[in-house]
Amino acid sequence: MKDIIIITGGTSGLGLELVKQSLDKGLLVCNIARSQEKLKEMEIVFKENYQDFCGDVSDEEFMISAIEKIKNLGKIKVLINNAGESSFKMPTEYRKQDMEKCLKGLQGMMIASTQVLKATEEKDVKIVNIMSSAALRGNQQESVYCATKWGERGYTESLKVA
Repeated sequence: MKDIIIITGGTSGLGLELVKQSLDKGLLVCNIARSQEKLKEMEIVFKENYQDFCGDVSDEEFMISAIEKIKNLGKIKVLINNAGESSFKMPTEYRKQDMEKCLKGLQGMMIASTQVLKATEEKDVKIVNIMSSAALRGNQQESVYCATKWGERGYTESLKVA
């Protein structure tokens, strides 16, 4: 039975680097991301020990289905919640759609964590939530982004004591 690492948002930046490093360690990488085009490119490059799932981590039905498929591939050992979108505006420039965009990352992190915890023996899985420095301090140009990252931090702290 293969050890599995699930990485959300693994098609660029830090997420892509995490995919590469995890493959180098011999783990089965399950990459959950929205970009069908980028995932198709990655399938060509990473043939062995790589599976991808195209969808939005904030879509609960999609995540239930994806995690169910993933748990049938092996033993889920690690979940890295990396997916999310930032938004850099002055507080008075934010509109509802900007807020919803940022909140999708927070929702997705909680949905992914919940589904992985349900699919595994809770003590056997490690959950890593990527938050950025926005979880530590306020920033005039990132007020909504900071709010969601502070939410992620609170959720992460709560998981530690659960």
